Amino acid sequence: IELIHYLQDSDKENFYKNIANLEKRFSDHVAFKNLAAEIKNQAERSKPLAIGQMAPEITMNDVEGKPFSLSQLKGQYVLVDFWASWCGPCKGEIPYLKEAYTRFHDKGFRILSVSLDDKRDAWMNALHTFQMPWPQVSDVNGFHSVVNELYPIPSIPKTLLLDPEGKIIATDLRGHALDQRLEQLLK
Repeated sequence: IELIHYLQDSDKENFYKNIANLEKRFSDHVAFKNLAAEIKNQAERSKPLAIGQMAPEITMNDVEGKPFSLSQLKGQYVLVDFWASWCGPCKGEIPYLKEAYTRFHDKGFRILSVSLDDKRDAWMNALHTFQMPWPQVSDVNGFHSVVNELYPIPSIPKTLLLDPEGKIIATDLRGHALDQRLEQLLK
């Protein structure tokens, strides 16, 4: 089930269609029916994060304990980056995020990182180590964060690219894919 989150958005639709076809074919196979039901449940939970949806408002405290809202970045292209200090793949994406931020910040690109850490010291140490110059927020409740009610994120890293109106236009752009997409948008 976790592998679904690594599929490109265009591949997810085909994946779900194939599961539905297999479900019909193996309708009497209990284990497959259970798997299909779990996949359907995950797909349903992910709908608020689908391309074309408006991103729900996020308001959480920043590193100084002051409220920061996603809407403060409206009018810009924004990457909402869900991560945690303990997440190896998340940390692996930071150099790419920094590169994109440096390259496109002056052209209207912003990042909001939402930490799903559950230990403030670990979050603060990672911020000190990685020196990310964009807003960082967290309630330090891990996957029990209030943000998970609005953004059902089963695994990280998870990113959402928003247009200037706040609509989700891409998800999970990893590595140089973010740079390539921003190049198209911010010529």
